[in-house]
Amino acid sequence: MNKDDRINSVRKAVRGIAAAVAVAAIALWLADRHWFVPTPFAGGASGARLITGGADRLSDHNGRLVVLVYSDFQCPFCKVFALKIEPALRKRFEASGTVVWVHRHMPLDDIHPDARSAASYQVCASRWGLGHEMSAALYSLSGSLGSQLPEMAKRFDLPAESFAACLRSTAASVLEADRSEFEALGLRATPTVVLARPSGRDLVVLQTIEGARPLEVFAELIDAQLPRGSMPEVAYRP
Repeated sequence: MNKDDRINSVRKAVRGIAAAVAVAAIALWLADRHWFVPTPFAGGASGARLITGGADRLSDHNGRLVVLVYSDFQCPFCKVFALKIEPALRKRFEASGTVVWVHRHMPLDDIHPDARSAASYQVCASRWGLGHEMSAALYSLSGSLGSQLPEMAKRFDLPAESFAACLRSTAASVLEADRSEFEALGLRATPTVVLARPSGRDLVVLQTIEGARPLEVFAELIDAQLPRGSMPEVAYRP
């Protein structure tokens, strides 16, 4: 290799490093502002605006706005949403009694091998009224998710035999129902938030929001679907 070739090789290497640094810087800038690209999903495209039997799957809604969150426990953007955005939204809207917050699951089995098992744990914990708590705990785990799941039931002091029975039977049917909803709605990514209103046994879809968008975006869109005067007039701060 002559001198000119060595210089060109060095220049190419420097440009490659500079490009990698630029990409990393942009990712950090986006992360700091909670703007994230959602995980894609190649599902159906029928785009139904009605979740048939959706209201029947809710234990209690009393006609309130329903916030459905379709996610995957190994999706990094779902984790950001669950730990940074969801708590603030639930604190504002759920405490006021204006919305019902519901977790739905769309594990991407091909790329996230432990997501389905984690979703099963959340589904079964919800049978004991600990669905939200289990969800937050699962998203807070670092490292290998699958190897840590057996300890989760013990952490929440769930009855071992009954919980194991739920994992073997009930969880699978719930996850299949979640997938059917996701595909019928033509959703494409996790996380996706669906705002819906009960209508008899069904849910009428009002809006879908893809990705872990800024907190203010979710707050404004949820606010827009609520009756005037249902929320106190206070300044909103993340």
